[in-house]
Amino acid sequence: MAGDAPGDLGDARFNTFVLEHVYEFVAGRGVNFASPGMFYPFPDTLFFSDTHIGSVIFYIPFRALGFSKLQAFVAWFFVGYLTTYVAAHYAFAKFGLRPVPAAAAAVFFTFSLPSLAQFGHAQLVYRCGVPLSILYLWRGLRSGSGIDLLRSLVWLFVQTLIGIYLGVFLGFLMASFAPAYLFFQGEKRMLWRLWSDLRRRAASPAIQDLIVGGAFITIVAATTALLDEYVSVSRLYGLHYTIGQISIDLPRIYSYLIMDNLPYWHHWLPLADKVPIRQEHQLFVGLGVLGLFVAGVWRLGHPLDIANGQERAEERVLDRAMLAALGVLFVLTLDIGASFALYSKISFYSLLAAWPGINAIRAVARIIAVLMLPIALFAGRGLSLLLYEATPKALSRVLAVGLASLAAFEIASFDKSVFSVGEAERRVSQIVQQAKAGGKGIDRPILALVSPLAADDRPVVTQLDAMLAAQQLGWPTVNGYTSNPLPGTAEKPNCDMAATQYLAFDAWSKARNFHLQESSGSLLRRTVFVNGSACNEIGAKPGEN
Repeated sequence: MAGDAPGDLGDARFNTFVLEHVYEFVAGRGVNFASPGMFYPFPDTLFFSDTHIGSVIFYIPFRALGFSKLQAFVAWFFVGYLTTYVAAHYAFAKFGLRPVPAAAAAVFFTFSLPSLAQFGHAQLVYRCGVPLSILYLWRGLRSGSGIDLLRSLVWLFVQTLIGIYLGVFLGFLMASFAPAYLFFQGEKRMLWRLWSDLRRRAASPAIQDLIVGGAFITIVAATTALLDEYVSVSRLYGLHYTIGQISIDLPRIYSYLIMDNLPYWHHWLPLADKVPIRQEHQLFVGLGVLGLFVAGVWRLGHPLDIANGQERAEERVLDRAMLAALGVLFVLTLDIGASFALYSKISFYSLLAAWPGINAIRAVARIIAVLMLPIALFAGRGLSLLLYEATPKALSRVLAVGLASLAAFEIASFDKSVFSVGEAERRVSQIVQQAKAGGKGIDRPILALVSPLAADDRPVVTQLDAMLAAQQLGWPTVNGYTSNPLPGTAEKPNCDMAATQYLAFDAWSKARNFHLQESSGSLLRRTVFVNGSACNEIGAKPGEN
């Protein structure tokens, strides 16, 4: 297979590894769902990251049709953008945008610069639940429809099954939007109306009510089971972050001005060179979208007579609530102290960071993927103002076309990260060949890649080479990749990694009263060391310390 795939040799391939593991489980190939064989013999390591349970349905058909793993990943990736665009376009049209502004707003949300900057984190591509959940929440609060409220929650849980991060951030947006909408609406009995409608439908359900109710119960059960596994693994391994650790990934003011892969922008604004984990702080939305957003906010603040008549009251309440929710989350997640120190704990987010579950969310700056919904809505409102409502018409339409064209140019010219599929496959094939040769005669072999075989020797890339090779072989591997530290595991592969990891697992298991089925010595005898000659060159043998 030739060509390129979106992302890089790191996180993009990790997503491929997870998708393939879930596919193998669904296909009945005898794999353990919770334990994909990385960091062997540590259990339940799948729950160190997103499981893709909510989106793997778009990967499985491509594999069933004979696509290779990377081919299926590429197809899955672009289906994510397609489903997100369709959902966003539908929602923006229902929010009252005309066809052209609705289409433009859907593009701004789906292909936003912060989204393109996260090409490597492919799990953030699938955001179809974000616009649909807010749409049905708005409809429920506007009309008192309990069934729309259930639809909103269904899409929230779907988004959570797709990715924990986006599910949590969507929950933040909904929790900010709902009270703001009720406040601006001025309806004091809306919650009672919603409850009454749900009771009435439950007493005498229509077919539609039964379908939505069944979907709600099913999705709640699935989401609860998934979250329960995450909580169990978090407790098992002590996975949580302090506000000090989380603050590194909290947005700063200047995070919203950073976009390194926008060609013309980073030359003009080389800001914040000292931002920690800079790749997570690429939050600039572009001058085109920003200009239209400002026009949309101006439109909200000037409800004067316009060419098409007075603004509808319902639209005005929606926009006020959206802007309020955007402002609340902007302030809530802002690292206020970053203006005074590189590492700061001064943030309102500290009020949430101690909550169980929330304290496992590290990269808070990724909330921009959800905040793009209100930003795109206001950009669409701004485009409507300039195209159809503002005067003089000729000048305002020129401005509309100019800003929309600038937004399109910024999306098109963005330097999107890709990697060579051929190179990725060659790296894995080399390891597979050496492992097969070294593993002859070994019962239930375990792979240990102790040093890179290819030119790119970044530890993350080497670990993923081993994981993908082991997956192809059907073996477990001591190698692994995660942002969560495990006791005794090595970030950079080395000659002693297998022995150290087995001993650490012994101690870890005994501390938790696990029944050990195999000693560390027995595990070491089953280990196939690939590129072990590198150890001999420095006077050591694999497993000796």
